[in-house]
Amino acid sequence: MTSAARDPFRGSPASMFGALPAVGRIIRETLYAPPCPEQVALFFEVALTHHNAQQYESAIVAYLDAMQAWEASCATELEKQQGLHGVSLEPRRFTPSAAAVKAQQLWAEQQAARQAQVASPQAAADNGGGTVQPSASPVEVAAAPKKAKKGASGSSTDEEAALANLSPAEILAREEAAHHAAEVARLSSLIEARAALREQAVSLVPLEGRVFLRLAIGSVFESAGHDSRALSEYHAAHQLATGLPAAHVAMIMATAYSSLGSAYYHVSQYDYAADYFFRTLEIRYENNNRANHVDVGQAANNIGAVLIMLERPNDALVMLHRAKAIFEDQHLGHPTAHVRMELVDQNIAIARRYFMSEAVPLPPCRVVYAKKPAPPPPKGKTDAATGKGGAKKGK
Repeated sequence: MTSAARDPFRGSPASMFGALPAVGRIIRETLYAPPCPEQVALFFEVALTHHNAQQYESAIVAYLDAMQAWEASCATELEKQQGLHGVSLEPRRFTPSAAAVKAQQLWAEQQAARQAQVASPQAAADNGGGTVQPSASPVEVAAAPKKAKKGASGSSTDEEAALANLSPAEILAREEAAHHAAEVARLSSLIEARAALREQAVSLVPLEGRVFLRLAIGSVFESAGHDSRALSEYHAAHQLATGLPAAHVAMIMATAYSSLGSAYYHVSQYDYAADYFFRTLEIRYENNNRANHVDVGQAANNIGAVLIMLERPNDALVMLHRAKAIFEDQHLGHPTAHVRMELVDQNIAIARRYFMSEAVPLPPCRVVYAKKPAPPPPKGKTDAATGKGGAKKGK
C-alpha cells in the first residue's frame, strides 16, 4: 500500500515542481496474517474489506472481533480438555422428590376423605355409631419407611421431626429453595471455571497473531490520519515482537520498523523515519539472502523519500535508483509492477528537481584578453612614430 492511500500531500506546495508533489512518496507496509482458525480468518477478510473501503471504524471493530474469536477458540480447546465444553449455563428444572410427591398425593386423598365425611353426616351413624379415627398425616406416612430403617428404637432425626409438622406445599417450597441454592452454586462454579479458562486462553493466542493485530489496527489508524494512535499501536507491536523466537523475530521486527518509519514520516519526524527505514533495510538485506529482493527495494525507496525531505537529494537519488533497479528485476509480469515503478520514477523526478533547484548558478563569464606588447623595431631603423631608434654610433 502506498502513501497515496492516505493522501499525505494535502496542502503541500507543488508549484515548484508543477504537477509533482513537493514531498517524496513512501510505500506502506503490506501485512500478512499468520495461520489462524477459520472464523478468525473471516474476520480478517471483513476488516481488510472495510479498510480498503475507508470504513475505518468498522475495520477496527472487525479486528477486535477477530481477537475475541481467537481467544474464544483457544478457550474452547481448553474446555474440551477439562470436560466443560457443551455444559449449559441454564439452570436445571426443579423436580420434587418421591417422598414429597407421595406426601402430596396422600394429603390430597385425606382432604377428599374429610370433605366426603362433612358432605354426608349420616356416615357415622351408618357405621354403627363408632368414631372416625384420624388418619396419619401425609408426612408421617411418607416418613414411615425411613423410621422403619432406624430400628426398633423408633428414633428419628431432627430434620424428619421438623418435616413431620409441615404441609406438602411447605415441603415442596423447601425442596425447591434447596434446589435453587444448589443450582446457583453449581453455575457460579462453572462460570468461574470458564472465566479462568478464558484468562488462560489469552496467553494461548500465538504471539505472532497478537503482533499482527496490533500492526493491522495501527495501519487503519494511519490510513485514517490518526498518527499518534498509529504510533502507539506500532510501538506496542514492536514491544510484543521482542518476545518472539529467534527464527521469527527478524522479519516481524522489520515489518514493525517499517510501520514505525511510515508513521513518523507522516508526522514529519524524518530523522526517526530514516532511522527505522535503515533498520528495515539492514534486516531485510541480511535475511532475504539476496540484495535484489522486493522488500529491499521497498525499504530503499522509503529511505530515498525521507532523504528528499532531509534535503539530501543526491543521496536520495542513489537509493531511489537502487530501488528502481530491484523493481525492474523482480516485478516482471507482476500486476503491481507499474504502480511501484511509477512511484519510484516520481520520487526520482522530485529528487532531480530538488538537486537542480539547489545548484548555485554562476554569473556570466566575460573573457578579457590582454593586449600584446608592440614588438621592438629592428636595428638600424627609426621608429616612424617616435623618430627614435636606429643603431648607436660608436665613439
